[in-house]
Amino acid sequence: MTQEQKQSIAQAYGDKHGYDIVTPAGVRDGYAYFDITNKSLIGRKTGLPHILKINDAGRVIETRSIPEVMWAIKQIKEAAK
Repeated sequence: MTQEQKQSIAQAYGDKHGYDIVTPAGVRDGYAYFDITNKSLIGRKTGLPHILKINDAGRVIETRSIPEVMWAIKQIKEAAK
């Protein structure tokens, strides 16, 4: 499964659950990580971001693991530089 297909799955998951922004975070241990959020939440303190991880079979897991979330946040910040 390509990265574009995983991005499409993440976007569909976000649309289904009321999110409108999907940001790729990186790939680790065979999972592609994505951050999903709403435009209305930007600039507000809402706790940890919602991080999805998608495997090669297309299975979506919404992770709450602090180390995984922090890793994904770090990857997003590094990509923005």
